[in-house]
Amino acid sequence: MIDVHPCRDAAEFGRAVYAIGQYFGGPLSEERIERFLRVIELERMHAAAEDGEVVGGAGAFSYDLSVPGG
Repeated sequence: MIDVHPCRDAAEFGRAVYAIGQYFGGPLSEERIERFLRVIELERMHAAAEDGEVVGGAGAFSYDLSVPGG
C-alpha cells in the first residue's frame, strides 16, 4: 500500500523532489534542497511512500494573484 502525506522534514522533501526529477540528475545536495524549500513550502510537497521508501512526490507552488477591476 502506498502512503501519501505532506513531507515531514527537509530530508524527506529532498527524496520526494528526487523521485519526480531523477531523470534530470542525481539526488539533491543539501544546498539544492534549501533552494527548493525557498519556493515550495515543506507542507506543500507530498511524498508517496511504500514500505517506508519514497517512491513518488507531488508539490504545488504558492503565489499571489491579483485580479484587475473593482
